[in-house]
Amino acid sequence: MVFAGRFSSISKIYSKLFFDQDPDDPLPVDVLLRTFDERFGGYQTLAVHYVWEDLFWRWKHERVAWLDRLIRL
Repeated sequence: MVFAGRFSSISKIYSKLFFDQDPDDPLPVDVLLRTFDERFGGYQTLAVHYVWEDLFWRWKHERVAWLDRLIRL
């Protein structure tokens, strides 16, 4: 997984999804990566892919307000 930096949109989204952390105060990237490795092991890419699929399905059908702000809609 690639992160552009501590405050990238991806780290904000992952912090919200996996930790219910305020997107304006995301967790450090090393914490996110370590957690994914611990929770999902060799399947972390697959697990995160499923979460993205679910998130955008929900966004398409329900609109997720915090996500709209992050993806600039």
